[in-house]
Amino acid sequence: MHAEQIEQLLEAADLPSLLAALAHATGDPGLVPTDLWLNPDLALQPDGGWDEQQMEKARVLASSGLQRLMSSRTGADGPADDLVPSLIDWLTGADLDDGYRRMLAEELAVSGDLRVPEPISGDGWPPTDADHPVAVIGAGMSGILAAHRLKQAGVDCVVLEKNRDVGGTWLENTYPGCRVDVFNHVYSYAGEQRPDWPQYHSSQPVLLDYFQDCARRWGIRDRMRFGTGVDAMSWDERARRWTLQLDGGEAITAGAVVSAVGQLNRPLMPDIEGIGSFAGEKFHSSSWRHDIDWDGLRVAVIGTGASALQFIPHLATDAAHVTVFQRTPPWLIPRPVYHEPLAEG
Repeated sequence: MHAEQIEQLLEAADLPSLLAALAHATGDPGLVPTDLWLNPDLALQPDGGWDEQQMEKARVLASSGLQRLMSSRTGADGPADDLVPSLIDWLTGADLDDGYRRMLAEELAVSGDLRVPEPISGDGWPPTDADHPVAVIGAGMSGILAAHRLKQAGVDCVVLEKNRDVGGTWLENTYPGCRVDVFNHVYSYAGEQRPDWPQYHSSQPVLLDYFQDCARRWGIRDRMRFGTGVDAMSWDERARRWTLQLDGGEAITAGAVVSAVGQLNRPLMPDIEGIGSFAGEKFHSSSWRHDIDWDGLRVAVIGTGASALQFIPHLATDAAHVTVFQRTPPWLIPRPVYHEPLAEG
């Protein structure tokens, strides 16, 4: 790679992340000097809020690190896992305790998935007289991961999902502007990082594809029963197992139950006097009506949560008038790259 190509890459790169990655890959802590220590108050700003002088120094260091890395397949000394704790402190701009560093090291997964469980075994486990050793309720983000970890631990399970497919909130919510409001690289599985996110904050179809792809590649879809809700559960102390009453009338037993139902799957319509006699269209944003033509309509939005912040700008463009009713103002912080694409690199 020529110097000109490196320079072009550096213009698009997130330099703090790149320098930390290069320091780890080459084993050179000099690539993350103390005078480039990040300010946590500016963490959401591009390049950690560095000024132009700091940016120039960072580009020089990154260029040097890239050239050294490309000249040797593993860099000078190879990946340096012992640097990870200090790199985490540098990136966060804080002197963290060991427990917090361990958690972030697991999230980074620079040396592979650190959360792979040991095989589960022991007296009376798994239970032989239950229909399933484990039942997982829900196939959203948490239920998918629970089934994956159980499979890694050698434990069979059944996943009970009320919807037609996996995805949870990313399957159900399709309102205009629906997207993840934290960075994609954080809102993803630690052991299943993706290098090709199209945006810093990708849209609902992208997130849904990610979770469905994980379920396919992890080989857990055959453990899932779709269109199956759970109405009730009861514990049998003597038999040491759960009985789950399914919404179709069937009952199954399990030695353990993982509840992964989430908190966003039961829309709550406001109990407002007269709402039942309202003659216009009314619905919850999680059950968006894509058949409505908003042109010329006067629209009232009740609430200013995360979903409202995303779809209100679209309504304001399409409808004749939008009135927003807000009880408690939310706390917001600007995200300069909220709708920006990620550059290839």
